[in-house]
Amino acid sequence: MTKKNNFLTHEVLHMSSFLMLSVDRELLEHPAIQENENWSALAGKAHQALFDLYQAIGASSDDGESL
Repeated sequence: MTKKNNFLTHEVLHMSSFLMLSVDRELLEHPAIQENENWSALAGKAHQALFDLYQAIGASSDDGESL
């Protein structure tokens, strides 16, 4: 993996983590979301998708893959 690709991989790993935590704090924990089952389920899917993305990026960097 080149230096540039290492940086890009680290950057998207960081952003996926940041966005996942933001969805958790700003949406999943919001009272309006918690009171609405449909909204809560959709916010949960968004959180899960970001978690899955984070895991996939992390796994690819372990394998020496790059963006």
